Formats: sequence, C-alpha cells, structure tokens
Amino acid sequence: MRTDRAFAETHLVNPDEKARIGRAAAGLVAANDVVMVDGGYAAYQTARHLNAPGVTVITNSFVVVQALIPRGDVALVMAGGEVSAETGTTAGPAAEQQLAQLIANKAILGADAVSPEEGLSSPLLATAQTQKAMIAASREVIVVADHAKLGQFSLYKVAPVTAITTLVTDDGADEKILDAFRRAGAEVIAVSTSG
Repeated sequence: MRTDRAFAETHLVNPDEKARIGRAAAGLVAANDVVMVDGGYAAYQTARHLNAPGVTVITNSFVVVQALIPRGDVALVMAGGEVSAETGTTAGPAAEQQLAQLIANKAILGADAVSPEEGLSSPLLATAQTQKAMIAASREVIVVADHAKLGQFSLYKVAPVTAITTLVTDDGADEKILDAFRRAGAEVIAVSTSG
C-alpha cells in the first residue's frame, strides 16, 4: 500500500520520467480547453509543458500557479480551501464546493497509486475528495503516473479504473498491467525514458 509523500520529496523520485510524462500529457490538451490540474509532481510537469493556446487551468496547486502565472496566454483559476504546507495544495469542503460549480474538458491528475483492480486511490482523504470533485466536473480524466505508481493501491478510493480516459506513464511499466488498463477501457500512453 502506498503512503503519502510531501511534494518536495516526490520530485526526487523518477524526475526524468515525470517530466516526459508531463510533456506527453500536455500534448493531449487542445486549444481553448478548460483543464483541471491537481497537485502531484507529474501533474505539475504537465502544466509546465502546456503549449496549446487559450487554455484555462483550474488548480488547487500553488506550484502549478507559480509555473503558469508568467504565461499571459493561460487563464488561471485557483481553488480555495484549507492550505496544506506539506503538499502545497488547497483542499477540503471549500475547494470541493468551488470545483463542483465548474465544468472542464479534462482533469489531469497525479496518482499516489493506480491499479486496474482498485482504480485511483490516495493516502490522504483531502486529496481523494479533491480529485473526486475534479473528476465529477470533467469530461475526460487523464492520469499521469510513473511506473512505480502502477498496480498499487492506497487507503482512500478516488475513482474506479473505468473513470480513467487516458493513462500516461513511462515505458518502465509492466506490460501486463498496461494491458489490464487497456482492457478496462483506458487509452494507455507509455513514453520512452531513453533519449
């Protein structure tokens, strides 16, 4: 079972894979999309690599806001709520209520754990609840997770695997696990970690 890590720690684990995953996921965002982005490091990398014009980003992550605020072509909406110094995000009922009032084309969510059997899960209740709110408000769900997160589960359920539209991971992932995600209906993109 996966346990929580602070944002400051997550960027030290498979950083090159997460950067490549983020770049690939950013390529799935179209011009004028409204996108919800949560506070994971791979999700942050996705925000960093966004290049589609006219995008609106809704986030609960301070580092995502910091990455995008210099970009004059990206509209930003920051979800309010209780601030977690450890994760660098906002969460709780205020964030969930705000997210419930919005509609997005895509939710781009990091994963503490995601498996074909248990779906997406988190070690933190607040994170799980915020991700649920983002999923409910979005037409598509893109999960960005390096190979170490796959086939894992954590304490709080976020969503079943059938809620995942696209899984973006790296080619270090076990092909049997990737095939199980495909059978569950998710498109799987496994980025190369070499070259």
